[in-house]
Amino acid sequence: MLLNVTEYHPEWGKPILESQHNQFGDAEQQTLSEYNDTGFLVREVLREPDGEILEEKTFEPDDQQRVKKEFRHYLDGTFDVLEFFYDEKGHVVRKILSDDEGEVETEEVFEYRNGLLMKETLLESGKEPIKETVYIYDNDDFLDSKQVNDLASDQVIRQEYSYNEAGHRDAVLTYDGSGELIERILLNLDEKGRPVGIEEENRQKKNKTVLTYDERDNIIFQEETDIYGDIVSKVVRAYDKNGWLLQSEVEVRNPVLAANQHYEVYHEYEFYDG
Repeated sequence: MLLNVTEYHPEWGKPILESQHNQFGDAEQQTLSEYNDTGFLVREVLREPDGEILEEKTFEPDDQQRVKKEFRHYLDGTFDVLEFFYDEKGHVVRKILSDDEGEVETEEVFEYRNGLLMKETLLESGKEPIKETVYIYDNDDFLDSKQVNDLASDQVIRQEYSYNEAGHRDAVLTYDGSGELIERILLNLDEKGRPVGIEEENRQKKNKTVLTYDERDNIIFQEETDIYGDIVSKVVRAYDKNGWLLQSEVEVRNPVLAANQHYEVYHEYEFYDG
């Protein structure tokens, strides 16, 4: 059994402390979030119960309260900086990752047309493109296909998407550079366009997933089985009348133990007036 306790900021309604406890009530990990006086997230820390920091990020906003810089801090005192650049419509057009000495490690460039993302390019420090992702849309601006070109390994992956009459995506087909189908995902949709059944097949597996929703569109049952009908994972969730997740009962296959593991996760929420 696991217990998650989340405390929320009294003004912004955003999490300030998320704590996970084991079945004995002992704290396992905590995520601490800090905000400035406008509600912008300025610091996020993942730490052990003894206070040891496992991961730390700090954020710097621009004049429109968007992320301008993300700092990834390491235990040796060094850090990386991910800087964001936006166009006049608010789209991210460039991300630059640098070390604490200003040496550029990678750069991502995003190209848009009529508000649609058309191309992503990943460049190494020497401005050499190492990966390109190209997006193609149909006449209704639905994503028709996506092609990823790994220039470093000369590999190509192409994904094609299909939609039902209501415009909801019902299939994703993935091909390699020679045009061979290497993965397919078929979605069985209900009248709301929600997936209630998923078939996923590739060279390693052929699994099926069944999903059930409540009246608030929360997933209350989710079960994935393999080609033999054996359970890969199963999650049963319970919510309160306000739609807050209260409990998750989980069963998941553990290939190391050659058996399924069962556990329950309980969620508690604490709100403060000040």
